[in-house]
Amino acid sequence: MLSRLKFTLRSTLIYSLGSMGIKVIGLILLPIYTDKLTPDQYGMWSILEITSQILVITFGFRLSTALLRFYASENDDKGRGRIVFTAFGATILSVIIFNLLTQFLTTDFSRLFFGTAEFALYFRYLVLWTSFEIFNQLILDLIRVKEKPGLFITATISKFTVVLFVIIYLIVNRGMGIEGIILGQLTGSIALILFAVPLLAREMHFRIDLPLFREMFRYGFPLIFSGISTFILAVGDRYLVKYFLDYNEVGIYSLSYKFSNLVKIIFIQAFQRGFLPIAFNMYDKPNAKRFFTKIFTYYVFLIFWSGLALSLFSREIIHIFSSSEAYYEAYRYIPLQTLAIGFFGMQSFFMIGLHYAKRTHIIAFITTGVVAVNIGLNMVLIPAAGLYGAAITYIISGLLMVFLNYFQSQKYYTIRYELGKILTILLLSVSLYLASLFINDMVLWLRIILKLLVIVAFPFLLYLFKFYEPVEVDRIIGVWKKWRNPRNWNKNIRQMMVGQSFNSSEL
Repeated sequence: MLSRLKFTLRSTLIYSLGSMGIKVIGLILLPIYTDKLTPDQYGMWSILEITSQILVITFGFRLSTALLRFYASENDDKGRGRIVFTAFGATILSVIIFNLLTQFLTTDFSRLFFGTAEFALYFRYLVLWTSFEIFNQLILDLIRVKEKPGLFITATISKFTVVLFVIIYLIVNRGMGIEGIILGQLTGSIALILFAVPLLAREMHFRIDLPLFREMFRYGFPLIFSGISTFILAVGDRYLVKYFLDYNEVGIYSLSYKFSNLVKIIFIQAFQRGFLPIAFNMYDKPNAKRFFTKIFTYYVFLIFWSGLALSLFSREIIHIFSSSEAYYEAYRYIPLQTLAIGFFGMQSFFMIGLHYAKRTHIIAFITTGVVAVNIGLNMVLIPAAGLYGAAITYIISGLLMVFLNYFQSQKYYTIRYELGKILTILLLSVSLYLASLFINDMVLWLRIILKLLVIVAFPFLLYLFKFYEPVEVDRIIGVWKKWRNPRNWNKNIRQMMVGQSFNSSEL
């Protein structure tokens, strides 16, 4: 059990380092965006970015997720090579069809989104960026399923470094605005494909397997609907904010989401990238259910502890990274969005059981149903309460996803989660944030000190509620002794990075 937990933690930490690197690059760009783009323009860019991500999900047919699932259960090298080649061959065909359908409609898209044909060029670049992003997903998921987090970090950081420098050059030196952002993203996506050519050449067995393709397609197709639905739940409210309010409000709400989404990028997505391949290999192993129970408890702990920290400092963060006062009110929505993201992080863990049971159609039914509720609530609450209405709807949608996915996954793979401890984490984090509202009007230096004390106190307060088992306390003390001396950090990090891959046969 301990070796499994250590490997999961190691993989998650490494993916977190990669995600943090990506996010650092994004944070570097934010002052440039808020300086060079008005809230209206930033809102336009946010809508374009969301549209591209929805198109990636749709025309990628979730073959990258199917690649993860089928590759993990195949032990033969040639069989794995056929899976990789089949997935990439099908994706090439899909991308060609996608371009034939969309490149001739860019003027219509510009009129639909912005009421004028003058932004058609944005959509031409957007289609190309989307096409290369579809391949990027396959490449990164192939690296994940091969359990090479170090290579994943190198690939993603290389890509986003290219994005960073190209965008800075095009926006600052050439004054290209939104067009420069899209071209920078396109350049980074192409760079990742070039980076991955040697890996793809080694992994592919050049034979299309049509029966395999049909099976992968049946697995991945329902995930298109669940993927789009999940994405709409996260960012689709931007379209309704635009409809009921304006692009200025879209820009402010999108900026607040950029920061609240740090929890998702650094912890939730990093965990999923490291854990999903391990989970697929774990389900039939002894003590697997105990393993999932403990992993989930500490997964939720990290999500809400980090979410609490982000929420406490939301006001200070927005003031640091926003060059214009027009964006300052964005901090008000970060705590609500962060809470919702925590719920969506919880439900994503429950969905793993449905993936394993190949009940992807259930995931599709749940997410599309919650999307319908989400749209209905947004249409009522956004006109009535503005951006607060969108944030409250996001929280309600996350809670619905938690309950529905939990009860459905328990039907196919029952796990006795530590629900009492989970509830303690939720109530304590929310209570501490609400208590912190009373110190928001204090002088800056005192406010910062008190907020830091609240963050540090969180795990110790959990101890008072008997959150930790005795063996867990011993392990935490051991970790503290190992990492308390900064002189040992370099050695410990090297050991973590070169640690042996997880071997499921040891289970």
